Amino acid sequence: ALQLARIIFTFTVEKTGRHSDEIWGYGLANSYYKPYLFMTNDEETDTYANEWVDSQVFTDYITVGEEDRFAYDSVLSNMKIDSHPPLFYLALHTVSSIFQGTYSLWYGFAIGLVCFVILEIYLFKLGRFLTKSNLWGLLLVAFYGFSIGALNTYIFVRQYSMVTMFAGMLIYYHARVMFAKEKKELRNSLIMLAVSTAGGCLTHYYFLVYAFMHAAVFFVWFALKKQGKKLLSYSLVMLGSVLVTFTISGAGEMLGLTGGPDLSGGQEVEKYLIAGSGIFSALLGMVSSVTDILYDPFFDKSFNTILDCVLYDLFGIDIDPALPYWLIHGVLIVGLIGLFLVLAAWAIAANSKDYEGRLYKGSVKLVGQLKKINAFQLLILAYALAVTFEHYIVIGFSSPMIMGIHTNRYIFMTYPAICLIFMLVTKKLVERVMGFAKQRKEKNSDNTQKKEEVLGGNGVIVVTATIMLALGILNNICSESTYLFKRVENPVMLEEAVKGRDVIMSLSDHWLMV
Repeated sequence: ALQLARIIFTFTVEKTGRHSDEIWGYGLANSYYKPYLFMTNDEETDTYANEWVDSQVFTDYITVGEEDRFAYDSVLSNMKIDSHPPLFYLALHTVSSIFQGTYSLWYGFAIGLVCFVILEIYLFKLGRFLTKSNLWGLLLVAFYGFSIGALNTYIFVRQYSMVTMFAGMLIYYHARVMFAKEKKELRNSLIMLAVSTAGGCLTHYYFLVYAFMHAAVFFVWFALKKQGKKLLSYSLVMLGSVLVTFTISGAGEMLGLTGGPDLSGGQEVEKYLIAGSGIFSALLGMVSSVTDILYDPFFDKSFNTILDCVLYDLFGIDIDPALPYWLIHGVLIVGLIGLFLVLAAWAIAANSKDYEGRLYKGSVKLVGQLKKINAFQLLILAYALAVTFEHYIVIGFSSPMIMGIHTNRYIFMTYPAICLIFMLVTKKLVERVMGFAKQRKEKNSDNTQKKEEVLGGNGVIVVTATIMLALGILNNICSESTYLFKRVENPVMLEEAVKGRDVIMSLSDHWLMV
């Protein structure tokens, strides 16, 4: 309730401006067979340029007319011309049709609020499922739900709130599939996994990348473990879900390869599609485009921008994307090496009676543990790889250098998984530290043992919660929402200033008309 109240307050009170994409979304959902206000559907000719335009034209673009209610065929047509899958716009059109002839940003915002509630339910279930404790589920919900990243996701009225919900469902049902032991449990989890995958792919094409990396890791795992039946069922579900989305959206639009006036990625693949070489050649072109990302001369700055989005939105840490590539990554590498050495020292000290040869023994033990990776560790690895690959694709197929911090919209869907990984890693580190301290103590009495048992149980969540609370507070103090679009102090209310008057708009680009 507190999280919902905060999001609603921020949206209604603090957010005073609108992003062009928010208005554009209403046009894509509600304009009857005309996705663009500023040009023809073939994207060849500008419209409403150098002429007087009645204000009703703009109203008709973002609202549903009496004869256009529930015109889902129009929405699908608009989305095939544009570069986005249709599910969010179908939902927005439904709400707008109920309130026919009117416009309010609340229509799309309300959809986002529903998505937020559903996501939080799934995050709680996921945290509880993986830790066998309600407390950890609540901690995960609190850490994500009160973050600036979550706030940004739901006050920005676009499809990112919906795709983030499906991303949360995806990681939950992957966990259920991984640990399913009974046929009924596996069947139900696979059905919901299919819903999650299809829903996400029908909401934003970047979700396809996110789902693909999960599928790749799970496919290899089930194959190595010789779980043939589960492998077959899982593969059919994931492949079937994607084929359904291709059928509804069209392969080109689904992959984000065709359509849209300002599409920044996929031109290499579009070339293959236009040439009539078929989807297979198009996919080969996509592979080529993906590998070319590494050779982008601005890759380092784009990478730093994405890293800044994550750190700023979730942890309150702001880095300068212009900092040297080697400096940022040098700090990260040194930190990881230091963390590894600390963990190695704990493991060695806890498992060696003397100090001779501890480094060697610790290294051998570490290699042995890597060979014995279990299903839980594999699941976390799948989450981490999916997040990493998603960010990599966003670097190459969007424009981080131009969009800056607003590139974060494309990685909102990864924030729940990042929060989960952070919580579980922190939990594990705290357990290691407290376990080491416990083993080093001399147990002189029953009372001492009792205190240590309490410390090892409730103490872990207390310490972990304290760390996450501190970071959450830092996040809210040092970061602010990047989707408020606040007007200047004592603003001239443009709506009132132009009411009933003829206005000349001078625009640097035709799409700014929205």
